[in-house]
Parts: sequence; C-alpha cells; structure tokens
Amino acid sequence: MAIITDECISCGRCVEAYPDIFAMGTEKAHVRIDDIPDVMQNQARQAAEACPVGAIILEISS
Repeated sequence: MAIITDECISCGRCVEAYPDIFAMGTEKAHVRIDDIPDVMQNQARQAAEACPVGAIILEISS
C-alpha cells in the first residue's frame, strides 16, 4: 500500500516515472492501485526515494 501525504507539491516525478502506480489529481498526486503487486514494489520504493518532499509513504513487504 502507498499513500500520498498532503506534503505533495505536485511535481509529477512519481507520475512521470511510474504512471502505472501514480496519477496526478487536481491538487496532488494519488496512488492508482490499492495493493501494489510484488512486481511493482521496487518501482514504488524508487518513487518514494525520489520524492523531493517525502510525500510517498509505503506499507509494502520487503
């Protein structure tokens, strides 16, 4: 599971890099899928690490 917090500045990095997981809403990015499949977990981690304000919170298996 991934959550986009209110700290999101709508930079679009996560959406641009991983459009299958993230999409841009009217005010901030949002997660497109509730449960991130195993094959996409590494991508979600990379997006969280690349977020300039740390607005992506992950709750996925390691």
